Amino acid sequence: MTDRRLTTQLPRFGIALLLVFIGFLTLAQHAFAHAVLLSADPAPNSLLDRPPREVTLTFSEPITLIGSGVTIVTPDGRTIRTPAVETSAEGTVLRFPWDQNLSQEGTYLVRYRVLGRDGHLIAGHSVFSIGRVTEPSPVSASGSAQPILEALARWLHLLGLVLVAGSVTIGLLGRGMHEIESIARRLIRIAHRGLLLIMLASFLLLAALFAPPPNMADPLVLRSIVTTPTGQLWSVSIVVALAGYLFLLARFTVSSALGSLLLLGLALAVLRAAAGHAATSTYPLVSVALATIHLASAAVLAGGTLVGLSLARPLLRASDRSRAAAEQLLRRFAPVALVCVELLTISGAYALWTNVADPSQLLTTTYGRMVSLKLVVAGIFGLTATGATLHWFRRRAVPWSLVRLQGAEIFLILVLATGLVMLPPARRFEPSRPSQPPLTLAANAGPYLVTLSIEPARPGPNELSLILSAPNGESIRDAVVVAQFSAADGPRVVELQRSAATYTGTIVLQQDIWEVLVHVKRASEPPPPPARFRVPIPVPDARILLERADAAMNGLRAVEERTTLTSGGPVVETVIQYQAPDRAAYTVTTAGRLPTETIIIDDRRYDRAGGGPWTATPWPGSEPFQWPNFRYARTAEEARLLGIESIDGTPCYVLSFFDPTSETRYQMWIGMSDFLVRRYEMMAIGHYMVGSFTRFDDPTIEIDPPRLDD
Repeated sequence: MTDRRLTTQLPRFGIALLLVFIGFLTLAQHAFAHAVLLSADPAPNSLLDRPPREVTLTFSEPITLIGSGVTIVTPDGRTIRTPAVETSAEGTVLRFPWDQNLSQEGTYLVRYRVLGRDGHLIAGHSVFSIGRVTEPSPVSASGSAQPILEALARWLHLLGLVLVAGSVTIGLLGRGMHEIESIARRLIRIAHRGLLLIMLASFLLLAALFAPPPNMADPLVLRSIVTTPTGQLWSVSIVVALAGYLFLLARFTVSSALGSLLLLGLALAVLRAAAGHAATSTYPLVSVALATIHLASAAVLAGGTLVGLSLARPLLRASDRSRAAAEQLLRRFAPVALVCVELLTISGAYALWTNVADPSQLLTTTYGRMVSLKLVVAGIFGLTATGATLHWFRRRAVPWSLVRLQGAEIFLILVLATGLVMLPPARRFEPSRPSQPPLTLAANAGPYLVTLSIEPARPGPNELSLILSAPNGESIRDAVVVAQFSAADGPRVVELQRSAATYTGTIVLQQDIWEVLVHVKRASEPPPPPARFRVPIPVPDARILLERADAAMNGLRAVEERTTLTSGGPVVETVIQYQAPDRAAYTVTTAGRLPTETIIIDDRRYDRAGGGPWTATPWPGSEPFQWPNFRYARTAEEARLLGIESIDGTPCYVLSFFDPTSETRYQMWIGMSDFLVRRYEMMAIGHYMVGSFTRFDDPTIEIDPPRLDD
């Protein structure tokens, strides 16, 4: 293997690693939130009957507004900048008054772009509706590229620092060696490239954090860059790198150039450390100082190795004297490398102590696993470097296989270091995203009641929890349960694992409407039909819809209701007619039995079976019968909006809620225009009922007392 192949393969390997890392970012963007939106008022996905007086956004750590900070997208697609956004004294709450002219009914999108304490962008949105729910304006996909652009910029910035540090290290160690001084200008060119990378990377970071390049000239964006600590640090980084670049163009002596590069490199290391996690720790000054030492030591070690490899070709192809100079340079670099390793160990241990709360988090968190992988790769790098050095001193030959491996390890360490900067530390407080209980739905699979909970019922990883109950209330613990989620991109199947009386599993869901089938199989029993669910991700709150449904149903003068009831065996069908204010008549039909009829008027009840004579008895209640008397919203819990469906051509909101008084889970279809209940499902242990309402205010519905002599 020739050294030419070495010099061409290392950059290719670095590019391949970078592409793999960018792919990792694309798959795991949800993990890169350093601060999160704890709560919003109005609550996310809530439905209001009138415009709010103000909007508040509460974050998990102090934040800084950038650009316009908060914008509102109206139901008709207009984007409006909020005029006056206030930040609380502790910096965690944004508050702004709602423009009362924004009273159009529909769904509003509140978008925010702020910076966390560690200089990372926190961008997102919250949705709520006024009057009625409409299709929200599409969220721009440009924000999804922001983590990729930021990661690429940080990687390029780190690579630039490595090139500058490597040039300075090799140049200073080679002083007094004629062979090294003869190619000193090559070292200056490498430093030039490193400074160019730093300038480019700093600009890309500003673009990723504050605005895309076309909007960089926006006065609000420029003001944010100038006034925020993050913008100031990366702007100064551009200025420092530019000053160094121009200084090197002036062609001062090599000694002057190396001295200036040494100072510039330290300044850039301090700026980078101050713009990262270290600045947010409990002891920021100590953390920034140790982070600078860690970064500088790593840059010297990696840069000295890479730049030294780039000089291997001219030195090894020259005279024996040049080969001797290369050996002397290696002898000088060895103790420097050992000192760097010691400094890396000390500063790295401190960073580990501040960023990882418990040793178990090295295996249980994304940040911890990446730290562990970085430590493993660093250890392998130490072994290969030692092996390459011993091989040279024993055989006076270059072990190219180990050299290639060293280059690959350095590039991988740079990628992992960038990943650690992008990830939130394991010690950091990461609050629970959902501000509402998990979505819990119930349906029957033949004779079994299937109660399915999905948490947090938002895009991303979701925990599934399922309870299977027999009609007598007994928990079923010996079944095989499989959940099939289907959406536009195809089905996903999860076999739930038994844990006592609960079946659990995990699934990653994106924003969509999911059709869910839960298959239940027990040994020696034929499988029953699957339980069916319809799940939107995310799931809005819907209490106000229940309140409107109560009001609409209580305003009726007459209606007809049809129900089917089963516990997995015979089906009971009931047809009920109601007439306000105190009358009802219903017929109950069960296979194999005579139908029964009942008429209720005020405080009297009339019954007969199979067309026989009527019997009259007092109404058993303590108060006379009254209708309508709908009060779903009074006792309902966990009211959630599942979507919109049509019932006989009428668009309806589909709701789910839990009634704790009867321990029953409901799904309900409510007309979007009149808020009348068209259909409902009631699921309780041994009680699976489906009902529908029709003939609203039908004047032909008249209920009179029967003739008792019939």
